[in-house]
Amino acid sequence: MSERSSNESPPASARTQAPLDLDVLRRESSLMADARAALSAGAWSRAHALLQRHALEFPAGALVEERRLSLVTALCSLGQVEAARAEIARIDGERPGSAAARKARGLCPAAAGG
Repeated sequence: MSERSSNESPPASARTQAPLDLDVLRRESSLMADARAALSAGAWSRAHALLQRHALEFPAGALVEERRLSLVTALCSLGQVEAARAEIARIDGERPGSAAARKARGLCPAAAGG
C-alpha cells in the first residue's frame, strides 16, 4: 500500500466542497451583468426585475452579496427608501461590521435618516 506525500491533494472522495457548476455560474454571472448594465443605464425598474429574477433562480448563488448590494441601489433609485433601508438592515444584521454592511449603508444616502 503506497502512502500519499504531504503535498498531494486528497482524493476526490475526501473533498467536502461541492464542485462548482460552471454552466450555472455562467448563467448567474450573465444575469448579474445584465442587472449591472441596467443600473449603469439608470434603468432602475429593469434592474430591479433582473435582481428579483436572480433571487428566485440563484437564492444561494455565488453572487448573492453583489445582488443584495445592487438591490439597495435599485430600490433607493426607485424611491423605495423604506425597502432599501430594510435590505440594508438585513445585510447589517447578517454580517455586522462587514465590508458589505458598510458598503450597503453608503449606497442609499436617503435611507440614512430614519
